[in-house]
Amino acid sequence: MLWLVLFMGPQPDSGKRANKKSMSYSIKTKNEKYIRFLKQRGIIKFIYFTLRRSFFFFYKYCFKKCEKIFIAGSFQITGKENIEIGSFSAGSRIRIDAIKIFEKQTFKPKIIIANNVVVNNDFHLACTGSIYIGNNVLIGSNVFITDHDHGIYSADISEASSPHVRPALRKLTANGYVNIGDNVFIGEYVSILKNVTIGQGAVLGAHSLVTKSIPDYSLAVGNPAKVIKYYNFKTNRWESCK
Repeated sequence: MLWLVLFMGPQPDSGKRANKKSMSYSIKTKNEKYIRFLKQRGIIKFIYFTLRRSFFFFYKYCFKKCEKIFIAGSFQITGKENIEIGSFSAGSRIRIDAIKIFEKQTFKPKIIIANNVVVNNDFHLACTGSIYIGNNVLIGSNVFITDHDHGIYSADISEASSPHVRPALRKLTANGYVNIGDNVFIGEYVSILKNVTIGQGAVLGAHSLVTKSIPDYSLAVGNPAKVIKYYNFKTNRWESCK
């Protein structure tokens, strides 16, 4: 066995190895305790949001016009030079597309988001024409807003999309619009399709599919969305449609 010892050389002291492991474990434990301490006092969250706000202070200059923007989580915004924002805050997984080019098609999209607009998680807005969101609008989670169709399915149009064409390659429609008035409340899982106006002060109930315009100061629900109540300014109540 002597030759094996000579070949392997002197072995590190087991005590030193134990000390190194002990020191490593001690440092790791201290770091974990320190991070836990910071989390308990909200310091990490404070630092995270401070850095994020600093990022958006400069990011706002990428838009055609933007006074204030803050998004808490992940986001994807395309066509920023075609987007105007007053003040806008949002949660996570936010997607806003001002589509200028799709395959061989070209568009001139225009998105305007006014002041004090608040959007929750999982929001998608897609525009080839014009989308306007008014002041003080509150939008719930999992909401989709679009001013166009992906594919042409009308019976009176000769260029209708063939089912033999892959859906991803079908043409987008153009010149559509969506106008959302001031003080509108859009519930969760609502979808708003092209060529509709949502009147001022309107409420869209959860899971509604909006295919036609909704008047001012009304409450609409369903698929497709239908008005079931109006606000009566004389009685200060939401009253059912007669």
